[in-house]
Amino acid sequence: MTLKPKSTHVAYCGKREGPVLRWLEVGVASTHKDGLGFDVVLDRLPVGGFSGRILIRDNGAPPPEPELPAAPPPE
Repeated sequence: MTLKPKSTHVAYCGKREGPVLRWLEVGVASTHKDGLGFDVVLDRLPVGGFSGRILIRDNGAPPPEPELPAAPPPE
């Protein structure tokens, strides 16, 4: 079992599902006492489609909407 520090933020990983990037909650983060960084504890990572992106958001702030591919220009 992983011991989690008192978290101030939530960690999300970007996972590609076809052309869409979805954010999955994967752990927590807590701000350093000096305010200059974070300690991050990840509980999981996506197996397939992991984009390598990790997003840190304040507790209670949802991740952004899934990123959709750009629509082709009208003809």
